[in-house]
Amino acid sequence: MRLSFAARCTCAAVALLWARAAAAADGAIRLQFDSDACQTAMTLGESRDLHVYVVLDGATRDGFTGVEYSMKIGADNDADPGWTFLERFAPGTTVSLGTGSFVPPDHNRLPIDSNGNLMRQYRGRGVNVAFSECQTGHHGMVLIETVRITAAGGSTLRIQAVDHDTPGNSFFRCPLATLCDAPVYTKVCLGDNVVPCINPPAPAGPPALCSTSGTAVINPAPGVSAPCVPTAVQASTWSSVKGLYR
Repeated sequence: MRLSFAARCTCAAVALLWARAAAAADGAIRLQFDSDACQTAMTLGESRDLHVYVVLDGATRDGFTGVEYSMKIGADNDADPGWTFLERFAPGTTVSLGTGSFVPPDHNRLPIDSNGNLMRQYRGRGVNVAFSECQTGHHGMVLIETVRITAAGGSTLRIQAVDHDTPGNSFFRCPLATLCDAPVYTKVCLGDNVVPCINPPAPAGPPALCSTSGTAVINPAPGVSAPCVPTAVQASTWSSVKGLYR
C-alpha cells in the first residue's frame, strides 16, 4: 500500500521520536541545595534555597536556548500547607507559558477525565524559560532559577521536575530543552527515562515522549539515600558560579 505524503511525514516523525527515546540522555534538570546535595533537613520556620540547573549532555552538550518544565510537589495533588515557595529566575531569562514551576499550588479539586486521570491543564503549573543567546553553561550546568523554600509546618517533602501542565507541544510530555539550531529549534526531553507514551489530546494518534528529571527531598525518612549524587565540581566553585547570577 502506498502512503500519502502526510502519512509518510507522520511515520517519519514517530520514528524520530522513538529513536530519540532510545538514545542516551540529552541532559537533565538537577535540583540541589547550597551543599551540592539534593536532600536536606529543615525545621519549622527555617528557609533554604533550592537551585534548579540544566545539566548539559547528549544533544544539549553544545547548549540550549530554552527550557520548559514544572515541579511535582509531594506525592499527590493534595495541598502542601506546610511549605511556601518563592521563585527567582536567573538574570537574562524570559519566562512565559505560566507563572512559575511551583505555582499554582496543589489542590485536590482538579477535574478527572473519562479514564480517571487528573486533568492537570486546569491547574496550569509550569514555565517556559527562554534565553536570548545559546547557553553553554559553566562546568556543564546552567542555572535556571533559585527557589526560596520556607518550612511552615511540613514534614517530608519530595520535589521532582516534570512536564509543564499545559505543554507548548503535546508530543513532549517531559521537561524539555530547545537546542541552539535556529530556525529549527529542536526540542529534546530531559532525563534518563525518556519513553514513548500516549498523547492526551490525540490518544489514538502517534505517541508522545514522556520523562521526569531531577528530584530533591526535604526531611527524608531515616535511612533513605539521596536521590542524586554530588557533582564533580567543588563547593567553592559552585559559590563562584552562583555569584554570577546575583
